[in-house]
Amino acid sequence: MNSTSADFQNLYQALSHSAARSPDALALAFEDRRYLYRDFHLRVQRAMAQLDRGWSLRKGDRILLAWGNHPAFCEVLFAALGLGIEVVPFSTKLKQAESEALGRPYPLPRLSCSMRPYRTG
Repeated sequence: MNSTSADFQNLYQALSHSAARSPDALALAFEDRRYLYRDFHLRVQRAMAQLDRGWSLRKGDRILLAWGNHPAFCEVLFAALGLGIEVVPFSTKLKQAESEALGRPYPLPRLSCSMRPYRTG
């Protein structure tokens, strides 16, 4: 029987299935780097361990991801979803005032991840 998207509760489960079924298939390409499902799944599992044990994030917590187009964004996104952590993707191109206005209606995230330093003032 073939698995369909209905068989998975989240994207992490779909990734795990693909890694088990086709470990040597291409999962992600970025610039000159290529990630096979086996390797990408391992990177996601490491990110899960960091979110869980390193930062004590739990199911139901919320994180803000402002990473842009980069494999690290994908790794943390899949890891967070696998742990039941809510992910708020955030554009790295927004100015500070726009970012603050968008964030007001939501409870503060437990963790904010960004590849560039956040500048205030």
